[in-house]
Amino acid sequence: MFSTEKKWYSINGVLISKHGVKQNATFKTPFICPHGRCDVTTPKEIFDTTNYRSSLCQNLRRDENCNATETFLSWRRWKKLKRLEGRLESDVIKGISLPLMCATQRLADRIVRRVYDVNNYGSVLLRHQNDANKARLLLLCKVSPGTVVQKLFPSVEGWPFPRMIGTCGNVIVHTMAVEKTLYEVYNEPWKIRLDVAIQLLNLARHMTENDSKFSILLHKLTPHDVGVSERGRVRIHRAENVVIADQDRMEAGISKNDDKTVEVAYKNIISITEREACGVKTDINYYAVCRNLLGGDWNGKDGVLYGGLLHNPQELGIFNKKLSVLLDICIKGSLAFPREQRSTMPLVRTTAAWELRELLISVRECDARFAYRYPECELIHRSSDVYKMPSFELQWLQ
Repeated sequence: MFSTEKKWYSINGVLISKHGVKQNATFKTPFICPHGRCDVTTPKEIFDTTNYRSSLCQNLRRDENCNATETFLSWRRWKKLKRLEGRLESDVIKGISLPLMCATQRLADRIVRRVYDVNNYGSVLLRHQNDANKARLLLLCKVSPGTVVQKLFPSVEGWPFPRMIGTCGNVIVHTMAVEKTLYEVYNEPWKIRLDVAIQLLNLARHMTENDSKFSILLHKLTPHDVGVSERGRVRIHRAENVVIADQDRMEAGISKNDDKTVEVAYKNIISITEREACGVKTDINYYAVCRNLLGGDWNGKDGVLYGGLLHNPQELGIFNKKLSVLLDICIKGSLAFPREQRSTMPLVRTTAAWELRELLISVRECDARFAYRYPECELIHRSSDVYKMPSFELQWLQ
């Protein structure tokens, strides 16, 4: 073991095309922090190729001063990939990085079709790719899995990730996804935080159920990984901290009469086994959003922020009470209820999350502060201010 810490060093800037068109962008490169300290004094320290090679050695679990080329060529995954001419076999990339811990053959085919920058003729076969292209693909999956996620689930299709613009040497350039992280949104006015909370609950649902039949698991995200764009839309700017799970694999062998969703157990720290993440459909996204983002305590360089995004709500009375109850159920799941009631209440966390969303929507405002949905929101019929009780019994908690 050697005492270095690997990070992605990000610089926000402006990308100017040859036609003079400007676009806000983020430039990212692997960077080694000696002894856990990242006191960068000159850009040369960041973009130096020696630093990149050290980062590659560390990613491949070798000594920091290893020969990067020899290490890569002796890598078991590379030796197998180099021989392949047909489909990319899932075991080549499975577990290579956090997003790909649950890689299946369907995901491997999607990677071949979408991640290669060269013309692949829409094929899932590797016979069109030379060794250089194969090596680049494998390194992206290992060193920069966030880039792979961005290309698998692009923003033009409605996914909440930055758009990758391209690469230059060891630098990856993508659009600047967020103007403020959730940690910076913490002190925003209540109505803005409420709007962001609604978007996060929508995000939890979309990442669990969508037409692609892939679930994006959010349990590793922190308030520093998620933020809002200039127009106020929620974005995930650190895609390397999600996990991609294949719903087709989850649903295989499940009869139509079975309950397809498993409740993740409430613990001191959110955790999920590989079987739960890869093999069964769970309510982990609702659990993660409610506990890590909407509630709980956030750790940051300026200290601890208490109460999560929904701290100190502006409304009083029944709204406040229902907000507290529903958030507690979304976090604790069935453990929020007496033992004798738990077996008769399936999908309790999912139901609570959606009831919480409806409660927040009932007091959401429509004005120019929310540019991503204004003025369209003025055309939507505003619902009654009368709050309906959730569909399960909560009176004992009030």
